Amino acid sequence: MRVSSRENCKTSFNAKLLSQWRCSNSKNGIKNISVVSIEKSDLDFMHNFLSHIENQSVNNNDKSSKEIMVYGTKTIIEILKSNIPSTDKIKMLVATYNNKACGILVANVPKIRNQIYTHSSRHNAAKNETEIDWLVTWNPTNNEKLKGIGKALVGEYFHTVKKDKFLKVFVRSEVPEKSFATYFYEKLGFETLNSKRLRLSNKNSAQCIVKDYGSESNDETVPMIITKKQLEKKANELAKEMNRQEFKENKLDAKDLINL
Repeated sequence: MRVSSRENCKTSFNAKLLSQWRCSNSKNGIKNISVVSIEKSDLDFMHNFLSHIENQSVNNNDKSSKEIMVYGTKTIIEILKSNIPSTDKIKMLVATYNNKACGILVANVPKIRNQIYTHSSRHNAAKNETEIDWLVTWNPTNNEKLKGIGKALVGEYFHTVKKDKFLKVFVRSEVPEKSFATYFYEKLGFETLNSKRLRLSNKNSAQCIVKDYGSESNDETVPMIITKKQLEKKANELAKEMNRQEFKENKLDAKDLINL
């Protein structure tokens, strides 16, 4: 839905490991991050994570990013608490560096319009279209600024799209005046749908079947989309560029998730 970045959120945990991606620091030194998947058993961790980020003070430049972190985390909590349909396709990914969380991606959250389920909020979206609902990244520590976290999260997500039988991915990007989001998505193969900006949620949007925290915002967004051919191309390019290494399934207990 939007992409941004925020520094210095400190929390660490273990979860279901999916893959490792090669990122870099400000001096172009190689730094590997892991992408993990949030599961039903991770609800306690997400409550603690939410409390942690809500209690952190931020400057004016970070307010938008913190908002996305809070909305994205609250959406994950709503999903974990609910018994909604099509949960097998929902993606809740967290990027970690040295067991410190540094990014969140939430996608494929089910929505409903005229009693018909969909995975994209876009008006008149096809059944095989889905959406990245939330994306935010931040620096894991005061002393470590990492580049490529957002690309790794989206790259890992792209690897799941074909398996879930989606052909298009929609995103409501934060406007250029607020962040580099539109440029970021363009670099990943997304195209702007039209010049008209949309509210984060409006009367024509399909409504999330869990609480839609985005509907509380009056922010404008840039509607963008990527289609199957370009998506598969970018997924392969990112995996090669960032040396993606896939993990075998590895799920750890929720009691081991958090170390604030």
